[in-house]
Amino acid sequence: MAALTFAELLILGSLMSVSNFATNITTALAPGLAIDYAMLTVSRYREEPAAERTVPGAVVRTVETTGRTIVFSAAPVATALATLLVFNPYFLRSLAYAGIGVVITSAVSGTVVLPAALALLRHRVNAWKMPSLKVTEARKSQFWGRAATTAMRRPVLCTAPIIVLLMISAIGLNNVQFATPGNTVLPTVAESRQMGDILLFLFTGSVILPLRALAVSLNRLR
Repeated sequence: MAALTFAELLILGSLMSVSNFATNITTALAPGLAIDYAMLTVSRYREEPAAERTVPGAVVRTVETTGRTIVFSAAPVATALATLLVFNPYFLRSLAYAGIGVVITSAVSGTVVLPAALALLRHRVNAWKMPSLKVTEARKSQFWGRAATTAMRRPVLCTAPIIVLLMISAIGLNNVQFATPGNTVLPTVAESRQMGDILLFLFTGSVILPLRALAVSLNRLR
């Protein structure tokens, strides 16, 4: 997933500006989503042979159940990351490029590539066992079980207050202004802010240019 996302960023980087922060999001998000979706799919597939299903039937049933969960899990994440595309700073849009790419590739791999691999492995998926691994009986959580059941029975009733809360929280963004961080974000009494203002006043062009000229002069003196 990370390799596919890096390929996407390589193509986008040849067409537009992409921040290096995109690589950080890719390396941080890709392993988590890939492992999560893979463990969910494999654990569901391992339950099917116990129900006396054939391997093709077990793969189909796994995709019907776990695949739906993966898609409905990935869609809100990709949608939330897509909201970063409306902002002007390119580094925010770069986070969206990387995040959406990771989510889509992870979802496709979990619903298409991994089930195909399970169909090839068949019952050999249980061939290797982790040493010193203790198997514990799964326990159902009453609170989360009731919460999930209530949300599935009354989705509109559960979603409406969340949307209202998000809209109220977004009121403070009416006058927000996004910009690249610099010395202007510091208070005027800070010494670093004052030094930055002096440099900008004395060198109205590029602040780096005098430093480069000094470095070249020192090299020549050597």
